[in-house]
Amino acid sequence: MDTPFISLCPEITRENALTLIDWLEDEDITRYLSDSRHVSRLIEQIIGRVQLPILTHLFNQGGRFFMAYDQHDVPVGFVRLAKAGPDCEMVLVIGDRENWGRKLGASAIREGMKLAFFEMRAEKLIAKIHPDNVRSLNAFLRSGFLLESETPAMKSLVMNSTRYLRLLRERPPVHTADIYITEIDKARLRSLVDLEQGSSIFELEHEIERAIVVDPKKVAEDVVTMNSRALLKVDDEEVEVALVYPEDADDHAGKLSVCSGIGTAILGYKEGDAFSWRIPNRTCHIRIGKVLYQPGPRVISTCRSARYASAADRAWALRPPAIRRSLLSTTDRLLLKADLQARAIHRLYWVGSCRGGNQNAYVRGISCPMSGNDHIAEVEGQISSGSFGRTAAG
Repeated sequence: MDTPFISLCPEITRENALTLIDWLEDEDITRYLSDSRHVSRLIEQIIGRVQLPILTHLFNQGGRFFMAYDQHDVPVGFVRLAKAGPDCEMVLVIGDRENWGRKLGASAIREGMKLAFFEMRAEKLIAKIHPDNVRSLNAFLRSGFLLESETPAMKSLVMNSTRYLRLLRERPPVHTADIYITEIDKARLRSLVDLEQGSSIFELEHEIERAIVVDPKKVAEDVVTMNSRALLKVDDEEVEVALVYPEDADDHAGKLSVCSGIGTAILGYKEGDAFSWRIPNRTCHIRIGKVLYQPGPRVISTCRSARYASAADRAWALRPPAIRRSLLSTTDRLLLKADLQARAIHRLYWVGSCRGGNQNAYVRGISCPMSGNDHIAEVEGQISSGSFGRTAAG
């Protein structure tokens, strides 16, 4: 894989600190860094004073510091993000001179923007660059930054969150493959992001936002969707996995949570795609070999009356409404939550008794708001009568 790749790692080791000192003593590297000598002396003092293998907390005072690694896990530079109110400033250095001209700066900028907007929730990202630093100026401008102000000694380039999200969807990087998710998967996953607290959940949010959304009936058969099974090559090992929601994850059975490192990585890619992805402690190289199974639209019952439905559906419909509601799975509740929050267009199939009760919820698609016998009716709006039955995504 020769495409430009950078991952930003928040852990700073003693070895990293020594590498930083070497970079900061090179005048060609620090020519446009106003405080490089001060920073170099400060790092030397830290190393001499603190006898610890991990120095992360000392580098994160007044901002977030990240080592930039290439696809071979070799440190090639660093990124610092300093947030003040809704604004965040980025400082970027590619310290390994042998990697200059390989567009690693642009990759580091993309990773920095991802962290600033999705994890740190900045509203505006700022880069202050010396006018003579043409290489850096061009990298930021090509990444979508706009000139906000300039003086003889400094140009201030900015990217706001609205523009960033628009460019993420409309102008993907040349070296990044498109990914695809269904309308329903996107709604469920957005709701999941709201509920999850993991430190790397922002990676999933980023993938959701950049994905091309497709109708469930039109998604290509070779795309890894939720609940797909696929044959992967991870580094040199072939593995068969299923991509599932967190509550269904089972590492021993090959069921990977979409919130896990590789789970997030493979979402939306198609057969033949190959890419690098940073997981804890290392970068792995992934190839989608074959999609073995992809769930299609699933309908519990499409008949006009419940007496013609399957035995399982009839049994479900005859349960008391309170019991049916209590038995809704976590996934079903997430889907309902997604519809209530995102109000996205979905197809929902309901099987339930309409003999009474009153459940109010706004959804779009197929539901059962009829009175009298059980029916399947296509409506859009409010379920003002009837009781919840089982749901399935279509």
